[in-house]
Amino acid sequence: MKLLILNGPSCAGKSTAVKQIMSQKDQLFHLSYDSLKWSFSQYSPEKHSTQVHTLMLAVAISTFKMKCDIICDSGVLYKDWREKLITLSTEHGYDIVEINLEANFDILSQRFDERVKKALSQPEVRMSNFSKKKHQKLYEDYQKENNNKALTLRTDIHSPEEIVSEIRKLF
Repeated sequence: MKLLILNGPSCAGKSTAVKQIMSQKDQLFHLSYDSLKWSFSQYSPEKHSTQVHTLMLAVAISTFKMKCDIICDSGVLYKDWREKLITLSTEHGYDIVEINLEANFDILSQRFDERVKKALSQPEVRMSNFSKKKHQKLYEDYQKENNNKALTLRTDIHSPEEIVSEIRKLF
């Protein structure tokens, strides 16, 4: 059983990779902060971050007991939460694979602008951060908090298909 952690700054391509992998692999559970956060009315990171992380860990424990492979692409930006998830998965006999998805900040910023534009024009598209300043802060946080020993894949150099192909080899 494996826990695959995709870490990276906002707009690095984590969700894109997960969607493709989920469509190609059976018996895989997507553990997602982003999915859980929308279960809170009037979600706000300042108010709900700890609650969402706590739910993530509870869902992870249940999923470990089902012995499913897990892919996690959000909610593990910060070392303390990532380490809690890794500790729990190790206790349940999981192999852990960490992958950093990265791109130059200019590319990430361009992707962020496109994401905001799409969210503003399509109300069904959910987005919790519309602030360029917060986007930059998340990038800086990732630079401080990432596991520099993890496999790093560049989403500004490689296509989504190439990234997914490399990730699938790790299962």
